[in-house]
Parts: sequence; structure tokens; C-alpha cells
Amino acid sequence: MAKVLICGYYGFGNLGDEALLSGLLSGLKDQHDITVLSGNPDATENLHEVKAVHRYKSLFSAILNCDAVISGGGGLLQNKTSNRSLFYYLAVLRIAKLFKKKTFVFGQSIGPLNEQGQAWLKSSLKGVNVAVRDKSSQDLLASLDIKSECFADCALLLKNETVPTTTTLPASNTSAPTEQKPIMLIPRGGYPVMESGLLAIAEQLQNRSEDVIALTIQKDEDQATIDKLIEIIPSLKVYEATTPYEVLKVMEHARLVISIRLHGLILAAKAGVPIMGIVYDPKVAAFLDEANAVEIILPVTTTLDLDQTLSVTAIEALSNKANAGIDWLNQHLNS
Repeated sequence: MAKVLICGYYGFGNLGDEALLSGLLSGLKDQHDITVLSGNPDATENLHEVKAVHRYKSLFSAILNCDAVISGGGGLLQNKTSNRSLFYYLAVLRIAKLFKKKTFVFGQSIGPLNEQGQAWLKSSLKGVNVAVRDKSSQDLLASLDIKSECFADCALLLKNETVPTTTTLPASNTSAPTEQKPIMLIPRGGYPVMESGLLAIAEQLQNRSEDVIALTIQKDEDQATIDKLIEIIPSLKVYEATTPYEVLKVMEHARLVISIRLHGLILAAKAGVPIMGIVYDPKVAAFLDEANAVEIILPVTTTLDLDQTLSVTAIEALSNKANAGIDWLNQHLNS
């Protein structure tokens, strides 16, 4: 049993990242002694029932006391948001290599990266076992002479479990005709063009007298957009799930999920709900392509076709790829 340290954007209230961690842990906890680097260790321990330590204060001691470090998953290795974030995640790998620990980049999308970021990445990933979650990331790494495997997003490994919930869920409507279920909108703050697209969709749905609900994946980022959606749809009901499993439960009551956020799409697919996506990042386009799902082209100038179906075959193939990734990871950890 290896002592494994997992590094990612955990403990910050982003349910997409917490879904990634939940899926990753489901494949590792039974075989290894896990510790998670977190921005809020108490919250991480309570949510995931795993040991967690502070991502800065306990970084060196955690690396010294582990056998392997996993950086993953999500969009950690990019400097679109800031160089500081990229520097942190690469520094974790560099320190781990300095102390002769096994190192992994797992379940990530790579980029966007400027020339400086690409140079940092190339030097930092020497000797690191790398597995990404989409082909475009693998192609980017190949252009930098970095070998990698390609699997699928760890959130696809989540189990649709019955868990305690603090969220008021919609009344059960699973036996009702599909057309009676609401359409769910999932925003992402910080992207004005994509927000405008979602607001235009909301106006269209309101004009068509559609039943619409909304869900926040990260409330502090999404609230401003939610407020604008309520101005368009005064009757809008908003759900603030606190765990990835609550997200799944809420989504089961929707007939279609329209999301800007990647994990809004992934979790909806996991819940068996058709999806349509607004692309703010190549990783979203990559998932929609692999899932055989519709990308909404902006600006929204035509009437949306709401009669979407979920490609069960495509989602099963992605889930199998996610499981293959866990097998790959365990094989390397045990070797």
C-alpha cells in the first residue's frame, strides 16, 4: 500500500473539482493510504472522508512523508488565470522529484499556456508520469516532446449513491413525461461573452414558456450571473448543491442541462441527462465532441432545438476510459 499525496484545487468550494477528487478517491482509497493537499483541510476531510492537510503550511512535510505525488485532475497546468497558479502546481512536482518521490500528472487538461508557461512545463515534467483527459492536451504535450497517456475525466467514476443532503431537491418526477421536466441552466462567472450567451438562452426559454431551473457549481463566482438570470426569469428556482452527489440528485430531475461549466456537462451526463454546452475553454469543446453532444454557437441567433438525447454509447466509452486511467495509475503506484 503506497502513501499517496494528491494535489489539486480542493477545499475552495468548487463542486467540479470536488467531483474530480471524489472520482479519483473511489479508485484509490481501497488500495492506498491517501492524503489530500487542500485549501480547507477540515472541509475536505468532512466531504471526502480522507486525510487532508493545508496546501501551503503542510506542503513540505506531506511530500516528505509520502511515496508518490499525484497532481490532478482538472485544468491546473495553465497560466491563463495567472502564473502563480501554474508555478504552485509545478513547484509541487519539482519538490517531489527533488525528494525522489514518484510523480504523476493525472486526469488533467493542459493549457492554455504562453511561451514561458510551456517552457516551465517542459522542464518540470521531465521524469513525471503523465495522463491527460483529452486529445488536445495530449497533442500539446507531444509538441513539447512530453509523452503522455490519454484517458477521461475522473468525475465519470462517481457513483450515483444515496447520500445525506442539505439541498432541497425537486419533488420526484421521474415517472412524468420528459416534456414536464425543467431545463437546467448552469452558469460560470468571469466569462462575459459566454454569460451573454446564457442570458440570451434564458430569454428564449422564457419566451417559449419553458420551465427553467438553475444550479450553481461555485456560488461565489456564479451569483452575479444568477441574479441576471432571475431578472429574465423571475420564477427561476436556484439550487445550491454542497456536494457532487447532490448535484447528481438535482440533475436527475432535469430533461436537459445547458451548461458553461465543464463539470455541469460531465455530471449531467453521469446522471443520464442530455446536455448542450457553451464553450469557454478547449476542454469543454473536447468533452462535447467525445460525448457526441451539441456545442451552442455564440451569439445565439436561432431557436434552440431542445429535443436532445444523451449518447449512452459515448458516455459509456468515456467511463471505460476513466476506469482504464485508474487501472493505469494503480499499476504505476504499485510497481
